[in-house]
Amino acid sequence: MKSYIRQENNTKGAVDEWNEHQLHQVRPFLSRHGINNSEVMFDEQSDEFAPIINYMNLIDHSKLEEQYGSEEFDQLLFTIRFKTLWMAQNLTWLQENNHEFQLILSNELALTKLKGTYDMVYPETFDEFVLVGSSTGDLIEMLREEVAHRGTYDFANREVNSYGYDLMEDGMLEDALTVFELNTKLYPEAWNTYDSYGECLLEAGDTINGIIAYAKSLELNPENNTAIEVIREFGN
Repeated sequence: MKSYIRQENNTKGAVDEWNEHQLHQVRPFLSRHGINNSEVMFDEQSDEFAPIINYMNLIDHSKLEEQYGSEEFDQLLFTIRFKTLWMAQNLTWLQENNHEFQLILSNELALTKLKGTYDMVYPETFDEFVLVGSSTGDLIEMLREEVAHRGTYDFANREVNSYGYDLMEDGMLEDALTVFELNTKLYPEAWNTYDSYGECLLEAGDTINGIIAYAKSLELNPENNTAIEVIREFGN
């Protein structure tokens, strides 16, 4: 919940920044260079806001073209682009947080008397199954199911790999090894899955298979410097 509120505040901040830029930079720029099309605004007889704003050409494009290539205009466009991208990214993150919040709330309500009185939201991605508290054993079984029957779940390489590292940090090496190995089977052409599997094998003391995994990673990505260094160190 705290992360959702924090992202909501971040998104509001990004939207406010965008609006502030339009108010204090874009509009003064248009006025300063006479780019606002005053004739259209005052010649239009309608007193309705929407038709004027939405359908009238309120920009004098000939005057706008005069500013093309100027440092002031380039900087204005740069900042507009930057703030628009940042606002859009925060809106995407908020949407993702909103879905996660719905998922958690749905999962919690399913344990109460309210079950069946609302539309359930079910996990779809690997991270979402982790989020709702699926056990490591269940997750491994789902990974095996996905290896055997592709398309059952939406399990991304990065998400599975990240979970493997979480297990390593918790000292659950056997489970981590299983997760990393299954990820190599899910994504046999992805060099990073073998790289991570090799790292975990070395951590578990299995040097021979660790080198084999790193060698496969290097085969898929000859620029994997980590694999080069590990093979050089342990391969002799």
